[in-house]
Amino acid sequence: MDEVTCGGNALPFYSAIRLRMIRKQLLTTRDKITGLGICVKVVKNKLAPAATEAELSIQYGGGFCIESEVLELACEHEVILKEGGSYFIDGQVLNSRQDAEDYLASNGDILAKIVETLRAQLFVNNNGGKKTD
Repeated sequence: MDEVTCGGNALPFYSAIRLRMIRKQLLTTRDKITGLGICVKVVKNKLAPAATEAELSIQYGGGFCIESEVLELACEHEVILKEGGSYFIDGQVLNSRQDAEDYLASNGDILAKIVETLRAQLFVNNNGGKKTD
């Protein structure tokens, strides 16, 4: 398949950043297609190293699926405990990834608390949290 860019032949040379989006899979929930799983690859980047990839989920009618990313990061940084196929979130035991994502989607306050905890862990300053002017 040929790569087509808007802006003609000069755009690949002129642009500072180019991304390639590739559809990987259809997301289904109980025999119903609910979104797309995509892979975004940085083809060209004048500001940072290129050739990095990210796997994202896009829900129809909802945009980027933040719940799956939060769940993955929270398990990686042990904010949410994962044992086998079970997830332990705020005193609840959820038996599958889909159940955990649905629980986070329906409980926005718990999702916000987990995001706040992750931001505190990931974006802490090296000077003990004090701002420098």
